[in-house]
Amino acid sequence: MNEQEKLQAIQNRNSSYDGKFIFGVKTTKIICRPGCPARLPLEKNIVFFGTMEEAIEKGYRPCKRCKPKLVNQSQEGK
Repeated sequence: MNEQEKLQAIQNRNSSYDGKFIFGVKTTKIICRPGCPARLPLEKNIVFFGTMEEAIEKGYRPCKRCKPKLVNQSQEGK
């Protein structure tokens, strides 16, 4: 999956991508899942992470609306 496909999933709030990747917003230091209902960030402020641990190490915290930590945990068992 390329970066453009990930950006499209975020813009469309496509929940079928939940668990496949997470993204952070540089200005707020929050990480979300692609289907998050929160306000869309500017494209220049989006950074992609492979894992929750990687994002947390960089100082990001999970979104309180979409709770990406819970989505990732439920996806791990599949």
